[in-house]
Amino acid sequence: MRHPLILKKNYEFDRVYKKGKSEHGAELSLFYVPRKDKGSSHFGVTVSRKVRGAVQRNRVKRVLRELCYLYLPYIKPGYDFVLTGRSLAERGSFKHLQRDFEKLLLRAKLLETDCANERLATSKAATSCDKTSDSSRDKA
Repeated sequence: MRHPLILKKNYEFDRVYKKGKSEHGAELSLFYVPRKDKGSSHFGVTVSRKVRGAVQRNRVKRVLRELCYLYLPYIKPGYDFVLTGRSLAERGSFKHLQRDFEKLLLRAKLLETDCANERLATSKAATSCDKTSDSSRDKA
């Protein structure tokens, strides 16, 4: 079954590339375009052929897909975006790719709230923005 938030068709990618805007980082490129329905955001992942070997390309794709799922709740709804791994992405760790992706989202102004920016900067598995320091209350 096709996941509803993933771009799969060639014409979907073409629409984002041709009609959208882009931001480029050292390891990643982000292409994005507003959707007509303004519902949830959809994403697609590609990796440059300059990343040699199918195993390495697939590893980078898995990491990029995970980043998209991680950040999707914090991205403004109503966008299609394509995240492209560049040749340096194969050498990057999850943290490096996450940092680059976050910078691209901030530059494109696609993150929904300031609270999300703070949470994502401190934790890779952010679940909610409303959390205050419960640990300091437990110690008292």
